[in-house]
Amino acid sequence: MKKKTRYILQIAFIAALIFAFPAFAGSLESTQIVTGTKNLLGDASAVFTGLVAILTGVLSIKNVVTWQSAADEEKPKHKKIFTQTLGLGILGTTISGIVTAVLSYYGG
Repeated sequence: MKKKTRYILQIAFIAALIFAFPAFAGSLESTQIVTGTKNLLGDASAVFTGLVAILTGVLSIKNVVTWQSAADEEKPKHKKIFTQTLGLGILGTTISGIVTAVLSYYGG
């Protein structure tokens, strides 16, 4: 099995364990540590979503200014950097937003 495939499978397995944990914690639902951990994970995920969005905005503005002020032969390179930054920022914000939404179902 290729290393890349193995790493993807490991990440998927870990994600499945993380998301499946609250389903098996039904008998522990009323304990303070479980409730506190759920709240902590939900808040941390929400903060991470905001930080990724802010960082993406700042870096995108910086990269647009750099792209516009670059020499003509450098513009494609800076356009690529801007596009990658924007794409990764949107991906990070979306993933952390999904985690926040999933954790909100277990918050209750």
